[in-house]
Amino acid sequence: ALNLLNDPNFVESARVLAERVLREAKKDDGARLNHAYKLVLSRDPTDAERKTMGDLFIYAKKDFKQRPDAAKKLISIGQTPADPKWDPSELAAWTTISRALLNLSETTTRN
Repeated sequence: ALNLLNDPNFVESARVLAERVLREAKKDDGARLNHAYKLVLSRDPTDAERKTMGDLFIYAKKDFKQRPDAAKKLISIGQTPADPKWDPSELAAWTTISRALLNLSETTTRN
């Protein structure tokens, strides 16, 4: 689990997924969360998942707004440069959501 959360390849993958979600989904956070779930798990989030991930997103976005250097550090991990089109705190918050989704047992196991 720690490898999935912290390995530079997984962090970069989560950021690239976050950029895709921001690029493809409507500009509303609920639609973006639904899109992220569809991409990763091929389903919509449950109400409980929507609440948990929504709370995580709010916390992460607030934290990264207060610590812009931490946001920039997170989104700079990996070989692919972050798309400068996105606000770093927004991208870092969606990267956090993507990291959580990619680390779910449902994502990493077959059953």
